[in-house]
Amino acid sequence: MLIPMLAKISLIRQVAKPFKKTALLLLGILLFSSFIESIGLYLILPILKVIIDGEIGGYLGEILNPFIADMPKTTVLTVLLSAFLLLIFFKGCLGLFRIYMTKRFAWRLRLLWMDRIFARYLQSHYAVTQDEKLGTMLNNLVVETQRASICVQQIVEILSRAALFIFLLITLCFIQLHATLTLVAIMLVLTILLRQGAKRFAKATGTQRLQLSQQLTAAAAEPLGALHEVKKFGLEEHFRNLLTRHSTKLCQVQIKVNTIQAIPRQFGEFLLALMLVTTVLFGQFVLAIDLKTLLPLFAVFLVVGQRMIASTSTIAELYMQIHNLSPALLLTQDIINSRVKLDDYTSGEPFPGLQSDIRFENVAFAYAKNKPVFHNLSLTIPYGKMTAIVGASGIGKSTLLNLLLRLFEQDDGCILVNNRPLSGWNLTDWRGHVGVVSQEPVIFNASIYENIALGNPQANEEMVYAAAKAAYADEFIKQQAEGYDTIVGERGLKLSGGQRQRIAIARALVRDPDLLIFDEATSALDNESERLVQAAIQEISKNKTMLIIAHRLSTIEQADNIYDLNKITT
Repeated sequence: MLIPMLAKISLIRQVAKPFKKTALLLLGILLFSSFIESIGLYLILPILKVIIDGEIGGYLGEILNPFIADMPKTTVLTVLLSAFLLLIFFKGCLGLFRIYMTKRFAWRLRLLWMDRIFARYLQSHYAVTQDEKLGTMLNNLVVETQRASICVQQIVEILSRAALFIFLLITLCFIQLHATLTLVAIMLVLTILLRQGAKRFAKATGTQRLQLSQQLTAAAAEPLGALHEVKKFGLEEHFRNLLTRHSTKLCQVQIKVNTIQAIPRQFGEFLLALMLVTTVLFGQFVLAIDLKTLLPLFAVFLVVGQRMIASTSTIAELYMQIHNLSPALLLTQDIINSRVKLDDYTSGEPFPGLQSDIRFENVAFAYAKNKPVFHNLSLTIPYGKMTAIVGASGIGKSTLLNLLLRLFEQDDGCILVNNRPLSGWNLTDWRGHVGVVSQEPVIFNASIYENIALGNPQANEEMVYAAAKAAYADEFIKQQAEGYDTIVGERGLKLSGGQRQRIAIARALVRDPDLLIFDEATSALDNESERLVQAAIQEISKNKTMLIIAHRLSTIEQADNIYDLNKITT
């Protein structure tokens, strides 16, 4: 029992650590707010006693009698009623401020978590995230951080309700100790019985809900991300049915959770009735209190008991919700604190620019053990020349590119740039001097201008226009309805394949790279589009070090060096 409790406290401290001062302020507000409410409710008893008996009586009467002994009954009643209204109003203001601070605290945490998880996915070594499903990562980033934020809000609320319960319990003890202890014993037994069953159910369904939510997001993200293929093969109905199956399972779990969570609230009235009946019977038959004297006590127990039962029911409900949502909070913390391999963007010498040949010397690499891609690869990419890499599919052409960009690290051998190991240069600097045009370039749902400028966020209009002209893209861009401001749609679907390629070339050129790489850049183009892209490549090759990975001979016929990986890797 102690170890799980300590683990929960440690998790809460870890979660609140980034905003420790805000968390402490919030804790102080909810404690003070609960104290003020309990004092306000306690005043009901002396108000009723003044109305019925003409005196305050009890502990409060012993304290105040020296000051109010000579006051008329109406004056005392007016003072007590004014104090009661003032305390309730002040409690309302504090409650509103607590809600604001709770929401602010939870949202700040969520924004921080989203930023850190997004950074973790973006900065993790490529090999770490390449097997992750896009839908799962999106679910973890957007959905689970929201649920974790709700979980934090519920933790704050349960602390507030617990504090109010304790203060109200103390209030009832001052009013009638024996009756209060009897009630507490009854409530304690019911709470323990409810807690054991609720905890097991909530934890099991919480883990199940997390898995189903990830599956649901993945089932939606994958077909939407490949809508072109879905339509080509007529798979719309297949993916609709798949999404329906996942969403139905999640709905069934969520309905069950919501129903079970409502049990404490629905039986709250029964507990209140039990509490009041116990109070009356205990007061009349055990304590032998006169019914007239019992009336104010009954009224106070009614009001305070209602608040206690409401707090108890809410605590039980929140307790199940917290256990149901805690997998999201744990997942969020696990991703943020996970010790995965990250790209190192800070170490290494500043890269001054490409000044000599790039050499692969005895490079070995394998994605998995006993399945090597390269055994002993050696080749040279001459400075200021065009080098072509050819070979059958699966021979390692794209792997060579990945090693050159340091998306993966070679297992053995060395890649030399400016006669120094590539790993010795700063990664950000090195990639900043390389431009890549792939077979299926990623075009974002933004304007043509923005897509080109992504290659160099510091580029001005003159640089963007110059890059577009060099890529033979300026002419077709100006023919668009809004020119460079034309929004190209998701993945650039409003453009042809050749137009997307030329925008990708412009994006690579705008960064003025020392090394320009074309990875199967013309393999999927028609003859006219290929001619324009080839013309752009020929124009660029006059003053750049270029690496071309290709199948078509027309793409590499102007190359200064040609390497056939089928020959040099066997």
